Amino acid sequence: MVETVKDDLRRILLAAAGAVGLASDEAKKVMGRLVARGEVAEKDAKVVLEKIASSKPVTATTAAVTGAAKKAGKVAERGWDAVLSKLNMPSRSDIEALEHKIDRLNTKLRRLAKDKE
Repeated sequence: MVETVKDDLRRILLAAAGAVGLASDEAKKVMGRLVARGEVAEKDAKVVLEKIASSKPVTATTAAVTGAAKKAGKVAERGWDAVLSKLNMPSRSDIEALEHKIDRLNTKLRRLAKDKE
């Protein structure tokens, strides 16, 4: 279930990135038509497109979408940890902690076995 939520969040992020890309493509088409008509010089069109791509609204939107996706992922993960806890099931962090303890115990056992040889 956690993976499903993460997949959904990933799709939302990709959709937002796609929207920004689509807007960029449309701006390129418009500038291309203006260049073709001779209304705008090609080098001026490139400057305008670069300004659009690096404009505060575009960069802020991209940053906001990325940040929101990360926050949503963290919130979803905490929510699933709470659900697992109520179901008395171990969370990922619980399992990772146990794996770490097992690794430490295996290291100690190997040392003891080596000392007995």
